[in-house]
Amino acid sequence: MKLTSRRKVLWLTVTGAGGLVLVLLLWPARPQPRTLDLRIAGQPQMTNGAMLISIVLSNGTLRTLNIVDDGAGNPFVVLDAGVGQNPPGTIGLGLRVLANTLKLKLAPGAALTNAVRLTNPPPRFRLLAEVRDLASERRGALTELLRLLAVKARLSRPSPQGNGLIMLPASPWIENGNISNMTQNATERLKETPTNGLSQ
Repeated sequence: MKLTSRRKVLWLTVTGAGGLVLVLLLWPARPQPRTLDLRIAGQPQMTNGAMLISIVLSNGTLRTLNIVDDGAGNPFVVLDAGVGQNPPGTIGLGLRVLANTLKLKLAPGAALTNAVRLTNPPPRFRLLAEVRDLASERRGALTELLRLLAVKARLSRPSPQGNGLIMLPASPWIENGNISNMTQNATERLKETPTNGLSQ
């Protein structure tokens, strides 16, 4: 076999392998089922004019997740009073100062318990926690870069795509100090887009 034909075979092999890697990166991945759960342990308790709520955040996924934390190192909890009651452009009101130090992690199958103290809570509300999937974010950044390069090469406008990597598990609704068994009404579900806003 001649040297030039060996180079051609090697060049075709490298080009084919590179094309295959590019296709696999750009191919839309099948979303992993996520079962991240935020529950309330027991009934909320009233003490000294404040409501004390014990929350349990459990990770039923197959990967370690990062819990967005506050300045004290606890999960950053957001009070969601429902559509029309939250500050404009937000998903709710943060109960403490957001830190997001990336140090608070929840392993697969693990649970995290925390107590939340509320003074003057609204008549109807629920609690949200912000959770990130850092491994998917890293992969998503590379995929997004390659997608933008493909869009530039085609000279077309990029289509908006949400990465869905920030998860917002929500507790059941609490009405007048009791956990509500009723689900959120349909109009409120249609208006709410919790993953598009940020808490303040």
